[in-house]
Amino acid sequence: MTVNLNHRKQQLIQRIAQIKEEKHLLMLERYVTDIEQENIELDAIFKPSKKTITVEELIEEQNYTGIDKAKMDGLIEEMDIQEPLEDLLEML
Repeated sequence: MTVNLNHRKQQLIQRIAQIKEEKHLLMLERYVTDIEQENIELDAIFKPSKKTITVEELIEEQNYTGIDKAKMDGLIEEMDIQEPLEDLLEML
C-alpha cells in the first residue's frame, strides 16, 4: 500500500513540474491549502446528479440550439455522395 502511495505521489510531482501556467499553479496551491485545512466541502467539488431529467431540461441546461438546416443541406450538397446508403453503412 505504501509503495503504491509513494509511486502516486511521485507521478503527481512529475505532473506538477510540467505545469506551465502560473494561474494553474496558483489554483493547485489553493486546493492543497484547502485540503490541509480540511475546509473543502464535497458539495463545492461534486455537483449532485439529478435522478431524472427531461429532454427539455437537458436542452435548456446545455443551451442546445439545434442544427442550421440550410447549412446542413449545403454541406450535404457539397459532399455530393453518390453511393447508396446501404453501401456507406457497410463500409463502417
